[in-house]
Amino acid sequence: MLNKTILNITQLSDEEENQIGKELETQVSGNLSFTASNEDRVKKIFNKLLPNVSREKINNRFKIVKDKDVNAFSIAGGMIYINTGLVDFVKSDEELAFVIAHEIAYNELKHCIGRIQYGVNA
Repeated sequence: MLNKTILNITQLSDEEENQIGKELETQVSGNLSFTASNEDRVKKIFNKLLPNVSREKINNRFKIVKDKDVNAFSIAGGMIYINTGLVDFVKSDEELAFVIAHEIAYNELKHCIGRIQYGVNA
């Protein structure tokens, strides 16, 4: 209960979250290799999901990471990283949409920025 109160008191605007996200993206992206492989497929799925987003000011976007691990992750500010290993592993676009929606939800529910806020306030 106390943690939620602290997060509410220190709540950031969407613009502040986007700025933090840009800074995180620079740090995270520096250690990764990206590819345009399957970009059209992922973009089509991603764009179908965006109309369901309620936090419209968050800069939701994605990058495809050249990595064999079956994984995806998101950071504050709406950036989603999707590994080629995941894209190759899923058996359908519906399965991929589920994973992408799951990652979008982390930002929708403020989990990504909440972890940052909690770390700063701990």
